Amino acid sequence: MSDELTFEDQSGAGRLTGTLHDPAATVGHVLTVQADHSIAAQAGGVGGGVQVVTVPVSSPQILDLLNTPATLVAVPAGSMAVVVAADILYLAGVTPYTDGGGSIEVMNGQGGDTIHYFNALTTAGFWDQATDQLFPVNATTSGSTYAAASLDGEDVELRYSGGINPTLGDGTLLVTVAYFLAPIA
Repeated sequence: MSDELTFEDQSGAGRLTGTLHDPAATVGHVLTVQADHSIAAQAGGVGGGVQVVTVPVSSPQILDLLNTPATLVAVPAGSMAVVVAADILYLAGVTPYTDGGGSIEVMNGQGGDTIHYFNALTTAGFWDQATDQLFPVNATTSGSTYAAASLDGEDVELRYSGGINPTLGDGTLLVTVAYFLAPIA
C-alpha cells in the first residue's frame, strides 16, 4: 500500500471524488485543492498548511490551570505557530466550578513577546454554569508586531490568570485551534 491520496473532478461541477490508499498513512496530512481540482496530501508540520486540533482539558487540569497551562499545540524548535482561530467549549459536569475570578486565553510566547491571540474570557458565567457553554474566540492582536525569533518553539497554550484556581467542579473543556507552523530563519 502507498500513502498516495488522489482525487479528481468527475462531475465538471467541482465535486471531488477519489480513492484513498492506506488511510492510516495519511492521518494528520493537510489536503490542498489544486487548480486542476485534484487534491494533494501533504504531511502536516512546518509549512504544511492550516491544521486543526481539538484538545480536551480535563477537570484536574482546570483545577490547576493557574499553575500549569494546558498545551494546545506543541511547536518544534525552528518554527513558530500562527493561530488562525479558536473556540473553547465547556462541557458541564455534575458540579459547576466555583469561579476563581480570573480569565482564560489562548496564547504563546514569553515575557514581552507573548501573543494574546484573542480576547480573554472572564470565567465567571462560563465554567461556573450547570449547562454547556461555548466561547467563540475573537482575534484581537491589535495590529501589534512580534519578533518571530522570540516565538521559536513556543507552544500554544490555554492559560488562566488574574485570580485563584477554580474549585469543586468536574466539567471539561474542548479547545479547538486552527493554526499553521511557519519556519523561522
